[in-house]
Amino acid sequence: MRVAIVGAGISGLACAHELERLGINPVIFERRFTVGDFHQHSGVILGIFTRPIRDLFRYIEDNYDITLFPLNNVNEITVYGPGRKTVVRGEGLGYTFLKGQDENSIENQLRRLVKSKINFNIHADYRVLSKEYDYVVVASGNHLISSDIGIWRMTMHTFIKGAVILGDFNPQAMHMWFNTRFAGSGYGYMIPFDNKRATLGLVVPHISQGDIDEHWDLFLKTIKLDNPIVETFEQDLAVGYCTSHIIDNMYFVGNAAGLLNPLLCFGTITSLLSGIYAARAMVQKKDYEDMLKPLVNQIADLTTFRNYIDKLDDRGFDKIIRLLSVPGVKQMFYNSNVDVWRLGARLLGLKKTIRD
Repeated sequence: MRVAIVGAGISGLACAHELERLGINPVIFERRFTVGDFHQHSGVILGIFTRPIRDLFRYIEDNYDITLFPLNNVNEITVYGPGRKTVVRGEGLGYTFLKGQDENSIENQLRRLVKSKINFNIHADYRVLSKEYDYVVVASGNHLISSDIGIWRMTMHTFIKGAVILGDFNPQAMHMWFNTRFAGSGYGYMIPFDNKRATLGLVVPHISQGDIDEHWDLFLKTIKLDNPIVETFEQDLAVGYCTSHIIDNMYFVGNAAGLLNPLLCFGTITSLLSGIYAARAMVQKKDYEDMLKPLVNQIADLTTFRNYIDKLDDRGFDKIIRLLSVPGVKQMFYNSNVDVWRLGARLLGLKKTIRD
């Protein structure tokens, strides 16, 4: 079996690793000169998005022989609204991890587990590859090929601006800010690398690229940041979904498959799992669409939340934060196995039906 993988990001490398475990050595094509984002930053995996899996790193090690090392455990999350604040503390809230070109980034950790050669600086044409290989895995990290084929449906466009800042941080604590004045229906965040450095970021949906600097400046002013800024970065994300995840002999994974979390714009979990699922589907003749259903269903639930969040004003955000401060709700949301996204999406759907 001959398999080509377009893209050496998280989903492409996870797919390659699983293919190798199943006895297939894929050919990997990467348009850039290395793996990993050009800018170094810290990311987070929150347990509320992995249920019923409580420990994603242990799960992928036990089930897929992928051993990855996070930066830190997340044991504290502080959420700020325009007029309210809540703090959540507890074991197992999530993990932080490193992204970028550092040797300890999650991309380079995956790369070291993959034995197959990565062909860098090659803009592989999926149409040519689909004729030369038995299977092609589209792991390009964006929607361009999906859109070209006609299976992409846009949900929103989001712009992100971030910075590496210096200071005195708790490595196990992250911060999130919700305020329509600077974030619209998005959010600001701070995720430490260690006790001296952190990533500060702002995610703003539904704006043009030229507007992000104005939002960023207001964000820094509002949170009264006086930490030294080492470097800044910008990124734009197309968020959407695919009407199909298999076209002929091509399998779509990660962001190319429309599996980006539309609520917080996370994609690490779905990239890892979809890459692994694609490998198993090809080699073991399993139903890839069926394997993806839990991920696709969660994306649909989170899209329901996204549509709701898009309509909130500052009072609405404060109400949600106040609700998350209620002990029973806080326990269910952060420290239980309840699928709060499925439950919430059904309640929001019921609420809409009653109103209609």
